[in-house]
Amino acid sequence: MCDDDKIVDSNIREVKITSPDYVTYKSDQVYKDFVERIKHYEKLYQTLDEDLEPNYSFLKIFNAGSKYTVHKHEGHIQSRIVYYLMNVKITPRTIYLTRHGK
Repeated sequence: MCDDDKIVDSNIREVKITSPDYVTYKSDQVYKDFVERIKHYEKLYQTLDEDLEPNYSFLKIFNAGSKYTVHKHEGHIQSRIVYYLMNVKITPRTIYLTRHGK
């Protein structure tokens, strides 16, 4: 969750402008389009709440790491994921999370 306009602005300018989705766009068009995307997502977004979803395991990261909420995590794998995500610093890179399944 991010409600800090400086972080959102920085993310759009540093990451989204070079996205393959916007190869044919100018940077000001990319910025405007992505701000509109965010507004659209805000209408549909529903946050997880530990009181409303007491059985779900989740991690909330607020404003790129200024605050964390870890709810109902259990076991070694979830602990490692929480540890990793709590120690990620904001730098341009790709993060892949996978889960083994049969």
